[in-house]
Amino acid sequence: MSVRTRCLSILIASLITAGTASARDVPVRLTDTLIIQHHTDNKNGESNDDDYSAVLNRLNISATSGTLTTSARVDSMYFHDSPIDWHNDDARLERLSVRYKLGKWTLKLGDYYRQLGRGIALALRKVDEAGVDIGLRGGEASYSGSEHKLGLFAGRTNIVNIDALKQRFVEDPDDVLAGGWYSWRGLKWMEIGTHYVFRYNESKRSASELDDGSNFIGGTLNFPNLGGYGSLFLETDYQQMREVDAVTDGKAAYGALDLFLGNTSVLVEGIFLDGIQQFGSTNLYGEPVRYNLPPTLERIDQETSRGQNEWGGKMRIEQSLAEGDAVIYVNGVYKTLDPDKGNEVRQIHAFGGTEVQYNGGRSRVNISGGWRDEDNTAGDEAVDIKGMYHVELDYLQYITKGYAIHIATNYEFRDLEGDEYIRGSAFLGLQKSGIGSLTFEHGLDTSDTRDNIRSQFLAGILSWEAARWMKVRSTVGTQRGGLKCIAGVCRVYPSFSGYHLEIIANHNLGG
Repeated sequence: MSVRTRCLSILIASLITAGTASARDVPVRLTDTLIIQHHTDNKNGESNDDDYSAVLNRLNISATSGTLTTSARVDSMYFHDSPIDWHNDDARLERLSVRYKLGKWTLKLGDYYRQLGRGIALALRKVDEAGVDIGLRGGEASYSGSEHKLGLFAGRTNIVNIDALKQRFVEDPDDVLAGGWYSWRGLKWMEIGTHYVFRYNESKRSASELDDGSNFIGGTLNFPNLGGYGSLFLETDYQQMREVDAVTDGKAAYGALDLFLGNTSVLVEGIFLDGIQQFGSTNLYGEPVRYNLPPTLERIDQETSRGQNEWGGKMRIEQSLAEGDAVIYVNGVYKTLDPDKGNEVRQIHAFGGTEVQYNGGRSRVNISGGWRDEDNTAGDEAVDIKGMYHVELDYLQYITKGYAIHIATNYEFRDLEGDEYIRGSAFLGLQKSGIGSLTFEHGLDTSDTRDNIRSQFLAGILSWEAARWMKVRSTVGTQRGGLKCIAGVCRVYPSFSGYHLEIIANHNLGG
């Protein structure tokens, strides 16, 4: 056991002991996620993700006493018999924060998340499904009153150093971010706000004599209640940035209108981004860490651009039927990426579906599908880049005594520059309320036609609610990887072959 691991073990034991000693007065909550994996050959053409075992653990500890809340997170990873040179054992205190509430004021020290507006200027947050967790290590003071809200923050960016997706150590960017926000709601029907963020990157490029950075200022106008028929949100932003000795300007605008007309709801969104970017230092994968996430207008699972140069709009119409037990919806998205440039791309995405609940909400069926097209429109004639048809099904049928059958499918029929392929998954499961579920998964990905590349994937998934405080999930077999996107964050997942065990335990020490 390394010195670092010993020190962290002592820290954890001390926190638990202290929590137990003061359990009568201070509630202490522990949440531990333990992952045990054994990887076999996933047949993806790569040799740097096969034939090894790994143990990853994440322990969250939080305690509250009156208006004071403290929390900590300890991450660790251990590898057995791994031939991969970047697989190194590690354990560290990943997050530590203190929050103190004093009347309408809130003070934060340590690690915290922060978003300004709709994320165009800044969006530091956690997206567990994509393995992304970016925070700020520093301080923040905020005030929240009936008419006025304001805050100031400053710190250095801190990412989760143990990348659970790639299973390797990643250094913190340590870029400086500072800023603040203010909003006024003197009128009940309108809120006016402004925000500012300053970014400073210590440049790692030898060609640059000056450090990279930017100044970002924006304003918002929010009408939360349009006479009981909906809401309207507007945002504009301006950015001046320096990158590799060049100073450039960026502009952005975003709007969202929600209307509720009886059983019909309508959402209209529009976005304009011109030269906007909020990138930090480059990580070990050769990619700059991204500190903003503008609205994509897309479905949560769709591929998105980097949110720098684009304009477009979206409309969604939803009709509620059968006293809310059934819903029909249609969506349409149109976007132009990198307009007036040689790589200009036009995106069109239309999709719709229906959701029905019955058996008192214990059974449901959701069916959806759509069409997507991407063309290069820089020349005189549009050139096909990508096309896709997609279909989804989510069917839960209640049987009796808490038992239910769950069937889910999601398939994409794709065309990439003339090459056609299919990717998707199908699930068949049996669920028992209060006990868990047993699911069989079939995956398909025909994008790589080489003989030694796996295209069919089979897995069994067991979920067990072992106790009120413990959940267990076990997967055996193979699962497809590839590019997956969650809420504007896209990452390439390696395909999996082997055994995966995940245990989530919660424990309260008092309060």
